[in-house]
Amino acid sequence: MRNLGYTYVYIFMICTLVNNLAYGQIDCSSTPKPANDLCQEAIPISGSVNGNTCCAGIESIDLCGSMENGIWYSFTPANNGSLIEISNLSIEGPIGIEFYSGSCTNLSLIEKSDCSGFESRSFSLPNCYAEVLIHITSFKDGCGEFEIQMSDINECTFAETCETIVPELEFNPISDGMQECISSCLQYACDSDCTFNGVWFQLNTDNDATQVQLSIINAGFEPVISFLRGNNCSDTDDIVVCEVLPEGQYLNLDVVPNTSYFIEVSYQNGIPGSFDLCISSVKDFIDCSSGSLTVSRPMFPTADPNGPYCPGETVLFCYDVEFHVDIPGTGNNCQWLQGIIPVIGGGWDQNINSLASQEPMNWMWLDEGNVDYNAASSVLSIGNNPDGDLTLEYGTGGIMSGDLLPGGWWYTSPGGTGCTNDGDPDNMYGLETPCGMTAMITHCFELTVRNVQDINDCSDNFYTDLNVTLFNLADGETGCYDDVTCSGDTPVVFNGSIDCTNLLDINVGNREICSGDFADIPISITDGFEVPVSIEVMDMGNTSGAKDWVFEKGSGIIPDQIINLGDQAETVIFEATLDNSNSLCQPPVVQFELLVQPELKIDIEKNHIICEGSSLMVAAPAGYDSYNWYDPDGNLVSQTENLEVNMAGDYQVVVTQGVCQVEEVITVSQISELPEGLNTYELTICNEYIGTHPNIIDLTSLQNQGVEGNWFDENNILIADPTAVDFTGVDAGIYIYTFETTNAVSPCPNETYQLVITVEDCECPSLEVMDLPTLCAQMNTLDLSDFEITTEEGTWSIVDGPDVNSIDLNGVLLSVTESSLEGDYTLSFKLDDISNAPACNDEVMVVLSILAPPFADLINQVSACNAATGDDPDI
Repeated sequence: MRNLGYTYVYIFMICTLVNNLAYGQIDCSSTPKPANDLCQEAIPISGSVNGNTCCAGIESIDLCGSMENGIWYSFTPANNGSLIEISNLSIEGPIGIEFYSGSCTNLSLIEKSDCSGFESRSFSLPNCYAEVLIHITSFKDGCGEFEIQMSDINECTFAETCETIVPELEFNPISDGMQECISSCLQYACDSDCTFNGVWFQLNTDNDATQVQLSIINAGFEPVISFLRGNNCSDTDDIVVCEVLPEGQYLNLDVVPNTSYFIEVSYQNGIPGSFDLCISSVKDFIDCSSGSLTVSRPMFPTADPNGPYCPGETVLFCYDVEFHVDIPGTGNNCQWLQGIIPVIGGGWDQNINSLASQEPMNWMWLDEGNVDYNAASSVLSIGNNPDGDLTLEYGTGGIMSGDLLPGGWWYTSPGGTGCTNDGDPDNMYGLETPCGMTAMITHCFELTVRNVQDINDCSDNFYTDLNVTLFNLADGETGCYDDVTCSGDTPVVFNGSIDCTNLLDINVGNREICSGDFADIPISITDGFEVPVSIEVMDMGNTSGAKDWVFEKGSGIIPDQIINLGDQAETVIFEATLDNSNSLCQPPVVQFELLVQPELKIDIEKNHIICEGSSLMVAAPAGYDSYNWYDPDGNLVSQTENLEVNMAGDYQVVVTQGVCQVEEVITVSQISELPEGLNTYELTICNEYIGTHPNIIDLTSLQNQGVEGNWFDENNILIADPTAVDFTGVDAGIYIYTFETTNAVSPCPNETYQLVITVEDCECPSLEVMDLPTLCAQMNTLDLSDFEITTEEGTWSIVDGPDVNSIDLNGVLLSVTESSLEGDYTLSFKLDDISNAPACNDEVMVVLSILAPPFADLINQVSACNAATGDDPDI
């Protein structure tokens, strides 16, 4: 790669218009953008890469219009250039391809496609820049995948600069020897000192060279040539600079023996491509004549006279000849003009306007093989065309005396000594012209192009060759004058071609789509010829979206998204023809139709709710061609109009009728059913509270969390306050209460539950004892069991009194002695087991009174007074 001192960037952009995905779109809210979403984030690639435009942004680059996604790649071109092939894997609709140079902030468009859809496209890029960026864009509804394949281009050998000339590009001709030709090409060159895409060659002359003749053949462009002399590329003298050399014509230049010359070939018109540069070297030339050819087109007077020509077209040629008759001993030694041999390509129809019937006045036509060449020539040679006819060729040399010549026009006049003058040009002189004078002739003739009907006939180079080459021959070469060749003469060459661009067959067919679909009609030319095809909408019907298109490469896919604006099938009529604005020939016209069915619509409920643990039958309308149901995981689960669903999620149904299909998303939501209503369904209670079972219950406490409802008693009467239902005094028995839930969410139903309540007769055990008698603090014993009325087992104890230790209690026997302290004692009778009635009273208190025993306290002696004195009693 050359260091140009600056850096450019190619940017390659592909835009596409695409259809909706068959079964849904990518959810970009949960999908990250591609890593190469921005130009500055272009991913370097080499070889091949697969990409996907989905979920990317677009920035501000959109030459196709309304694009929404775009991703970027970069690569370094190969030495001679790179071939980039793009395959569309899943993108529908138009695809635009754009090449740029520059940076991401300063892009310059190099080339772009026609934005049509395609299956594959290829592009060739010369290695003129340091990096290439590729930008691929699409609509988000139709984003998809593509593949890029890159390969090196090695089609030809060329030298980008004078300094890079390789031995394969050097000429070393032998003077008066064979012509040398070297093949090269322009399409991958970058710069030129003259115009565009220049390539370089080197010529090394031999010891005898005095003149060289250059021509460029097999070129599809108008060549421009520079011819420099020098010891090396940096020290040269200009001989010819940027001169146009028409393809097939000759440039004669004087040269110096044993000298190097440098040649640059570029172009100014046409398409740069391959060509052959041919050079022959001679010691000296003798000039005899010069000529020119004027071309006109009677059928198309204002058209380019140089063609290309339509099949069947007649072209008028007028040939002007100046034949110089030198004085004897100089130049051509007073030779006269004797023959004009026209060599024409096989594209001219000789059954119409035959050259044999169009002789110049006083000249005659002689078919091939009637006249022979009388000398040896270093520039002329005999050949044969594919039909086997003789041809005369210029440049390589090799014709010898006695070689028969092709047919031509001849003029004969009586010759001098040694001439038999029998009418054969070999034995006569030519057109009488005084020595030192010039003979001037103008002859017009018509040629008609073969009426080619099949494009395949245009692949035959000979039968499409409309070249006309006119050779002038002196009577020293073909007559009985001195054998001196006019080696300095060059033939007049006209290069013509048939306009085959309108002989192509356009391949396109009718199609049927549904409203809203992309037309996706492929257009191509038979055998893959790349000629622009124009698509015109002739009648849109009651639709919208159809547009005119031009497919520059001769193939593409009509990407229009067509909307049927009514409720009946509509027909869009297109017309395809070759878009060849430079051709005057009648192009083929093909009309084709697109049948657009109205949009398929179905009436289907899109939102459903099911109760957990239950199922639901979802149905699409009956009567359509096919049904495809897909579960939330994308699995095909039914191909009938009905689908039974038992879980939540988004279900997709694709209904097809003919070419139309409609996709609907059915959202199924799931409602959780209520938990089990009650935590128990049987309950035992008491009609009196004794501690074993409750006699008052809170029915709401039996409800599980999250369950709400109403309670009904055994008579199905609503219980106003279920939080405290009192069963005290209720007859023992079994009662059935009902609970009905009220907070189920539709479609889940409310449930009814029954609670079985067993009411038991409950009472506390008997705890009745008789009052105890009062005892005297003497030896007394009581059997306390005699005072027990209850039949329950129990235990007696003394719990309080003046002196509980003064009383003896053994079991049920209580003993009082004289030492017992009188007073009230509290005795307890406590039941031994009340586990069957833990809430009942298990103890009763009675009072035992102990009295002191009776006694008399008498005075043994008393004092008395016998008189009432107040001191001692006197009574």
